[in-house]
Amino acid sequence: MPHGHHHHGPPGDHAYAGLPAETLALAGHWDELLDWVAARAPRARAVVDLGAGTGIAAVGLARRLPAAQVTAVDASDAYDEALMRDADRLGVASRVRTVVADLDGDLQLDTAPDLLFASNCLHHVADPGRVLRGLAGAVTDDGLMCVVEVARPMRFLTADSPAGAAERRAWDLVDTRLRAAMPTHGGDWPRIVADSGWEVVDAHEFTTRVDPGTGGPAVTWATDHLRRVLAATREHLAPDDVALLDDVVDRAGRDPAGVGWDVDGSRIAVLARPARTADTR
Repeated sequence: MPHGHHHHGPPGDHAYAGLPAETLALAGHWDELLDWVAARAPRARAVVDLGAGTGIAAVGLARRLPAAQVTAVDASDAYDEALMRDADRLGVASRVRTVVADLDGDLQLDTAPDLLFASNCLHHVADPGRVLRGLAGAVTDDGLMCVVEVARPMRFLTADSPAGAAERRAWDLVDTRLRAAMPTHGGDWPRIVADSGWEVVDAHEFTTRVDPGTGGPAVTWATDHLRRVLAATREHLAPDDVALLDDVVDRAGRDPAGVGWDVDGSRIAVLARPARTADTR
């Protein structure tokens, strides 16, 4: 079920100050998603955010769930200092901690969470089914998990324009490589979760729409994406496609409103509980 994009405050507002451009550009998307999750687990007291990265979800859930202790788990400690600085600035540092752990390893949680949150991380692991089955045995009997993954990949330019067509050919190359390296990228996550020891109780698709033509973090984020896809595919694209995308990146820096933007993409949030509880509900 698609959900529209709603922004609960301007990019760069107090909750997101100092975070990367992508986070600022997608602030409304994150607000909508985290509001949805928190509303479905309002009494959560032990929350684990897997693949926490910058900590936007960990800190955001701590703000929305005042009784919860939140553990932010990531394979790297690169964002730990910034994450805890944000938690302190927003008044939740006493209820947030960081743990370095690899989901591909033997993940051991020192407390049984009643809410697991995993955004854009499970498609990176070698065997998502194995990880999910292990997590099903780690949560409380009435615990919930929310898995968030790409449903419809982001596209940035008007589809029926020459530059938009070039962008789609470039993304097709990237998507093919991603699926070869990570077979579950863009996969059927409700089915993957249901096949891995969980009962799916809800699944919502959150559509992301922003306007880079307004400048600021949105155009920085969109232009960075286009630069990366162009760098990854330049040697394999037709010269005309490369020229079209080079021109868009150049114009975006000088006149973002003059680019034919049509940003669109979505992520699916899959809410599930351990299958062992299914017969008792």
